[in-house]
Amino acid sequence: MAIQLAKAITGSKIIAMDIDDVKLKEAKENGAANTINSKKEDAAKAAMELTDKMGADAVIDFVNASKTVETDMQLLRRRAKVVLVGFFGGELKLNLITMPTRAYRLIGSYTGSITDLIELVSLAKRGVIKPIISNRFKLNQATEALTMLKNGKILGRGIKSLKEKGAELKTIYPATEDILNTYTIMTKEEINAAAKKARDAYKEWKKDSDRRIDGRKTLHDFAQELRKNKEELARTATNELGKAIKEADQR
Repeated sequence: MAIQLAKAITGSKIIAMDIDDVKLKEAKENGAANTINSKKEDAAKAAMELTDKMGADAVIDFVNASKTVETDMQLLRRRAKVVLVGFFGGELKLNLITMPTRAYRLIGSYTGSITDLIELVSLAKRGVIKPIISNRFKLNQATEALTMLKNGKILGRGIKSLKEKGAELKTIYPATEDILNTYTIMTKEEINAAAKKARDAYKEWKKDSDRRIDGRKTLHDFAQELRKNKEELARTATNELGKAIKEADQR
């Protein structure tokens, strides 16, 4: 899915690298222009040939092991960056003089922002990116799932289902579900106006000493009206009116 996302956002030529031909085949089918099996060929040499001897503008490492990052550093063009996402771990020995002279950037990435999440949900809802699910597990198969993941046997994502226990995965407030289910794009002016309206609504609610206004309904109606999006909306809905709801629930 990362290949789909990178291609959708940047429109760049994507080169996938792995030691598993099955995964490389899947990468090709999901938008990679080229693939490199680093177990069968010289990865750095192959990458340079595919980039006209220039090197990559960016490398995203989903393994983040000593050996993979050492390879990453050989693939870069001047002013390129390496983004470390994986959790394998290890140590890295760097030629420090190349960091300033080649202007490389080494970046760690764990999570994105609320805005990133909303944009990601939007891309998924519009079918621009599609999840790759290779395995589905029941809750009592958690150990098996983790073992397969550790051994690199899961392609894309493995899903654990709670349905056999009768569990339902629900968000706390209906408005939160609406935000995820009815995402649309708003202009900056609309967002600012919506945020102001939310602040004003919360102030009015606070003035009502008898708390006659139903905080939960207020939040739900407000979220419905705004069509749920952007960081300002999420912050307003949870931090502004969310405060009112929590206070009402405690009474």
